[in-house]
Formats: sequence, structure tokens, C-alpha cells
Amino acid sequence: MRPSLALASFAALFLLLPGCPAVPSTPDGGSDGGSGPTPPAFYCPGSEGCPSADGPLVAGAAAIPITPSGFEVPRLEYLEREGDRCDVGMRCGELSEKAFDDCGADGLCSGDPGYPGPDADGTEGDGIYDFFDDCGRDRICPDDPAYTGPDADGTEGNGLFDGLWLAGFGNNRPAVGVHDDIWARAVVIGRGETLVAIAYLDLVGFFYDDVLRVRERIAQRAPEIASRLDYVFIGSTHTHEAPDALGQWGMALPPNYVPAVGLPEAYRSGVNALWWDEVLDKTAEAIVQAAESTRPARARVAQGRTGAEGLVRDSRDPRIIDDTLSVLELLDAEDGSVITTMINWGNHPEVLSDINNLITSDFVHYVRKGVEEGLEAEGEAPAVPGRGGIALYLQGPVGGLLTPLGSIGARTRDGVPRDDRRDYEKARAVGERLAEKVLALLETAEE
Repeated sequence: MRPSLALASFAALFLLLPGCPAVPSTPDGGSDGGSGPTPPAFYCPGSEGCPSADGPLVAGAAAIPITPSGFEVPRLEYLEREGDRCDVGMRCGELSEKAFDDCGADGLCSGDPGYPGPDADGTEGDGIYDFFDDCGRDRICPDDPAYTGPDADGTEGNGLFDGLWLAGFGNNRPAVGVHDDIWARAVVIGRGETLVAIAYLDLVGFFYDDVLRVRERIAQRAPEIASRLDYVFIGSTHTHEAPDALGQWGMALPPNYVPAVGLPEAYRSGVNALWWDEVLDKTAEAIVQAAESTRPARARVAQGRTGAEGLVRDSRDPRIIDDTLSVLELLDAEDGSVITTMINWGNHPEVLSDINNLITSDFVHYVRKGVEEGLEAEGEAPAVPGRGGIALYLQGPVGGLLTPLGSIGARTRDGVPRDDRRDYEKARAVGERLAEKVLALLETAEE
């Protein structure tokens, strides 16, 4: 498995901090104890011609929501699951096979109990999916008193589901709403002639092609900043509860299922193109805002272990858990206020599992909120003040597979058990416990 990209970005930051050695003083002798590996011909800091590292450390941070502003939603009766794992009175999870039957607005096909005959409105067998109201991204239909006309973006009445497919588990899991904002959060840090941007998005992943597109948009909106940025790194928190960003979690017909004649193709990308354009724009804007806010800074670092109980388990052999928690805090050099707290820890943000249909950053939301705003007193657990600033969660190594699902000993801060739960209370329990550990670790941080 490759080293964590988050750790790579941490390493990039540490190179900018004073007191870091240029190269190891003793090279690795190799397996045979010989002369060691051939050193790189050019490395920075250390080689002649490297950018100057003279001058103060500077840093800035920004956060912009990338939460979708509008999208079509499914009719809840077409979702697969029901019962105690869904909200009371609701269905949840993936689309049921009934969604592909083209039975009309009433959802009843010939042969179903209570079938009254073909729908009078002609929706049965018309070659158009019936699991959603084709009212466009504003979700206002012509019979609604608030209706003012068709959506300007052309999504109304186009016969397509202009919704969002949640990524991370199986296909066909549509979003029905938003629980908490998802974000593009960026830090820009520099020293001397070197300036580096690091952004993390609440998405399952982010392709390199899109990194290049963000860099292009930075250059278009802020050419002077783009000319000074030596590197732009973009990563994802890997939440399994946000819209598809890679294209593999869209609509797909069930295996060996024969759809009604005339329905659209069996599979297509799960990325909503209109929303994705907004994501690229807002990510570029977050980096620009972070660069514009840079000021002299000082850094504090800390590292510890979280333990696994109630937080994380390894679901695959060999059972290996890296519970290392690394924290880098950047503060305003003049007034000491926090610019950003960067948190590196490895665990899948998937507490809500595949039965959730609300957009959320999962436990990451509660980690960042707790670090920024603090934790309220809860039972015998005392209140803990927050640090302020902007918190970034940099995902650590999670392949193999590290997950909060099935973790034993999950409890809220006041001791309420949350084992075997796939709900927001367990997400809060995991996130706030991690936030508590981050805040405690910062008490021992060193400059």
C-alpha cells in the first residue's frame, strides 16, 4: 500500500518549518549493508539553486461549502430498506428493483395486488422512470403554487434523474437531503520563495485530472497567486456519504435484471456535471482565499495514539491498525490566534453505512466542529474549549480495511453505548471522542 498522501502533505509542510534537516545524516545502508542508495541529484532544501528559505513562516486558511444547492430526489417508496435501521416512518438505502419497472405514477404493475389498470396519466410503460418527479433541480413542479417556470438549467422535464448518487458503497443510493455541509478546506503555507497549497474535500476521492482543472481555475481567477504557488495538493476525506466524485457510483440495473423497454441505459456516471463544475470553482476559490489571507505564523506539532476501542477496527486480515494521530497547528505570529489545525488520522468516514441517504461528512464533521468550537459538557464529561480557526481533516492510511463499522466500545462522551449503530449519534460519538483527543494532544504540542 502506498504511503498516505496526507502524510506526504504533512511532510511538505514540515520542509517549510525552521529547524528541519535537509537530508538524513546517515544514509540507509540497504539490505546488504553496502554503500547505500544513490542520493538524488537535486533536492530541496539542500541543493544549490533551491528557492530561498529565508524569511518568516507564513500561513493562511479558508473553507468554502461545496454542498449541492439543488438536486432532484427519489420518491421514498422506491427505496429498498425499511424498519429499525431507517428513520421512523421512512425507507432508506438503495433504489429497489421496483424503480426500474416503469409501472407508472402509482407504482403498480400488471399482476401486482390491487393493480387498477394502466395509469390514467399515461405514465405506465412510457419509457420514463417513475421513481422521481422530473421537476428539475429546484424541485418545484408546475402544480406547485411557488412554480414560476421551467428550470433555467434545463433539468426540468428532461426525462433524466438530475439527482445525486452517494458514493462509497453500492450503486443506486440517491441523496434525499443534506445533514451537514460538505467542504473544500484549504491551507496555504510558505517560507522564503516557497509557497504550497493543501486542500481537502469532503468527497470519496478526487482524480488528478480534476487537480489540474483546479490549478487552471486558480490561474484564471488569481494569476499573481498562481504564479507564486509552487505546488497545489488536493486530497479527500474519503467520506462514503457524499455525492459521487469519481463516476463509479451512479445508477446501475440489478444483475440479470431485464428493464422495461425504452428505459435509459443500464449504467452511467454518478457525477452530476452541474454540481461538479461548482466543486471545481469553489475549491479554486478556497485556495485563493487561503493564499490571500497568509500572514506571519508559527507552528506547533504533536503526535500520539488514539487506541482502537470504540473508534476503529480492521475488517480484513491481517488485522493491523495504525492509530497514530498527528496534529499540526498554525498560529498567527502576532496575536497567537489559530489559523488552522490540521488533523491526520486513518479511518473510513462511513459510520452511517449504506442505509443513509443524507449528504454528510460523517464523523469528520464532528471532529472539525469539536476542534474549532469546543465540546459541551456532557454527563460527567467536562466542557472542553475549542481552538478556533479552520480545522482540516487529512485522511490517513485506511485501506485494508480500517472502519468504524462494527467497532466495539463506541460511546458518547457521557458514556452512552453506541455499539452496532449506524446513525448520527454514533458518528457524533466517534467524531467528538477524536476531537477530544486532538484537543488534549494540543496541550502538549511543541513549537
